[in-house]
Amino acid sequence: PWECHDYLVHGLKAAVTKEEYAGLINRFFDFVERETGRKIVIAAHPKHTKEDDIYGGRPFLYGAEPLIRHASGVFAHYSGALKFAVIHGRPLCFISSRKLLADGYYQMNLAAYARGLRAPVHMIDRELEWRELAASGFFRYDETAYEEYLRRYIVARPQQRLLWELIADALQEQAS
Repeated sequence: PWECHDYLVHGLKAAVTKEEYAGLINRFFDFVERETGRKIVIAAHPKHTKEDDIYGGRPFLYGAEPLIRHASGVFAHYSGALKFAVIHGRPLCFISSRKLLADGYYQMNLAAYARGLRAPVHMIDRELEWRELAASGFFRYDETAYEEYLRRYIVARPQQRLLWELIADALQEQAS
C-alpha cells in the first residue's frame, strides 16, 4: 500500500509511506508470531525486489501458490494471490489501518475482495485490536462464499458467448 507498482502506474499518491507501513505490519506480525508460535512467511509479489522486503527478516519468498497451498492462513489486503487461497480453501484475514482509510484506491480494492469473500476487514493499528482478532481466531473461511467466488471469478466460463455479452449480463445482475 505504499507508492510502488499500481500507484506508480496510475499516478496515485499512497496514504502511507513504505517506512510507516513497515512499522505497522511488523508490529502486528510480531504479535501474531508470539501469540500463535508460528512463523509468518511473506509470499512476495512477482514484481517485488529485495528493496520491497520490509518484513523484519521474515522469509520473503517468490512463488505464492505453493506457499499459500500449505499455509494455515493468509493475511491479506488485496492481491491476485487471494485466488490461490480460494482455490486451496485456505482461511483468510483481511487487514488494514485507519491511516489507509484515506486511500481510495486501496480501500476500493480491499472492499471488493472482502465483500466477494464475505469476510470482515480488521484494523491493526493498536494492540487491543490485535488481541480481539486473536480471540476470534484470526482467520475466516466461508465455504459458500469461496465456492461462489471460485465460480464467478476464477473458473473459466465457456466461450460460447462474446465477452461483451458476459459483461452486459454482469452489469444487469448488479443492477437488479
